[in-house]
Amino acid sequence: MFLTIFHDSHRAVCISNPGGNVISTITNHHRQKHHPMTALDIERRVAISLAVGRYLRSADRFNEASKEFTGACKSLRQKLGTEQRFVVQIDFKHYLVTSDRDGNFEVEHIQSI
Repeated sequence: MFLTIFHDSHRAVCISNPGGNVISTITNHHRQKHHPMTALDIERRVAISLAVGRYLRSADRFNEASKEFTGACKSLRQKLGTEQRFVVQIDFKHYLVTSDRDGNFEVEHIQSI
């Protein structure tokens, strides 16, 4: 939805919808003349819109990371087998990898071997 922003004859900022109906008026004192639900000034609307956009983008990245993590866990569980214990080196760091008889595993960073 596109909103039109203009100044009226009383020096108030008005916001209208595509049909030309004024949905919000902001006076010099930031008092609203319409329903309280439209009592958001321009800066607040923009800030909320940006925050919602950031939230949605973050939620998408989180969901993708969650899927990748779940897939990595499943793959590691299948490749490990049961009752394993060994050290691996990844990116010049050492990790102790253990798995139990139920297929649960743990990967712990260790300082040295």
